[in-house]
Amino acid sequence: MNAVLKIDDLKKKYDKKEVLKGINLSIDPGRCLALLGESGCGKSTVAAIITGLLKPDDGTVYLDGIPSVTRNQINRTQISNTVQMVFQNPAGSFDPRKKLFYSVTEPLIPEKKNTEEKRTSAEYA
Repeated sequence: MNAVLKIDDLKKKYDKKEVLKGINLSIDPGRCLALLGESGCGKSTVAAIITGLLKPDDGTVYLDGIPSVTRNQINRTQISNTVQMVFQNPAGSFDPRKKLFYSVTEPLIPEKKNTEEKRTSAEYA
């Protein structure tokens, strides 16, 4: 079974400062990962590369076993079908006029799931 997310030897520099120095990680289906570190250590850079907002200087991001981000290409279709970004400020990420359930399950709408199926998917995602 392929990892949901796999990162191989991810590297990124800003000007001459090396921010990511060969990051490797893998997340198997049904698992969670928390990325923790001090301010400026590269957490947001890793997230930006995974979501295709930045290209790495080197390395590859695989989503469901498919190379999705490299220094030469970004597979936006694969990313948009697999990844959803939740920004650090939840107040700015969620519409306060809508129930949180709707915001969390909104990506499931194209799958034509009913409310109970969405609730089950949201609880086990």
